[in-house]
Amino acid sequence: MQLQSQLGRRGLRGKPFVERCDFNCNTSKCGAAYLLSQSSVTGSVFRANVGTSGAGAMDGGSSVLCEDNIFLDNTGTGFAAYGTFTSTRCTIVGNQGENLIPNSMYCCVVSNNTATGPCIPSGRIPTLQNTLLASNYIAGAFIDFFNNGAYKGTRLFENCTFANNYFGKHYNDTANLDSNSFFVSVVNCIFRENVIGQQQTVPTQPTRPKFSGDYNVADDQFVLDSTNPDHRWTFDPRFVDPIHGNYRLSPYSHACDIAEMLPWMTDHAVDLVGNPRRVNPRGRATPDAIPDLGCFECVSRSIGLIIKIR
Repeated sequence: MQLQSQLGRRGLRGKPFVERCDFNCNTSKCGAAYLLSQSSVTGSVFRANVGTSGAGAMDGGSSVLCEDNIFLDNTGTGFAAYGTFTSTRCTIVGNQGENLIPNSMYCCVVSNNTATGPCIPSGRIPTLQNTLLASNYIAGAFIDFFNNGAYKGTRLFENCTFANNYFGKHYNDTANLDSNSFFVSVVNCIFRENVIGQQQTVPTQPTRPKFSGDYNVADDQFVLDSTNPDHRWTFDPRFVDPIHGNYRLSPYSHACDIAEMLPWMTDHAVDLVGNPRRVNPRGRATPDAIPDLGCFECVSRSIGLIIKIR
């Protein structure tokens, strides 16, 4: 099914279950293509929609199931593509808005988007796992901490790759925040060739929100604390073809087989494109294999989909 129209003030209020639909070139005040509170949207494409007072493509409650969707070239005054809910295996490319990441993301590709404000706004405590953020332009901070302590909690970034992004600065810290309440835990991630526009000084505790973790590769532009300096590296992760948007690890990457084993890395755990997370150097899935850093597991043969970012 394909929908293309001027949808008016609040977008389309459709059936609670949407599957394999196209929403193209719609304009609405709130949730340009689709507005829902309890529903599931799977396998659908949202392209070139405009939200004049809200998310560009879709908006709704936190209980919405959002899986295997593509958000392409949407424009919103709030979140660039969609708001509030958690997404799994979604592709978010070429969207524009004030903010970019509304909630948790699992196995998602976020590329070539533009945000006029912070990437992760205040009041959001997301988990990013097996997710690629590449070639985005974020005029504001990477993350914005709410200044009155109302939104306490730990933001989790696990096995993500952040490459070739521009951020206005690392984070917004507009008040004396309690570092034990505002914490970003970063594990098994790769930060490479990101540009930070405003280099911030590092204040002393407790006014500084912690942005730390172990088993990460980060270049000098991205400051991360580490409880163990031996688990914080600056080497080149050796992507296969970063100039053309291929951020897989080459077989010669030092980021292979050095990640920390996390609780979700069971025998059936997979990476961004569905490759087994526990793969030995010969490309075989084994229970004793050590995972790789970043969102892609390095395998000796091609398994699953190859993603290249334009």
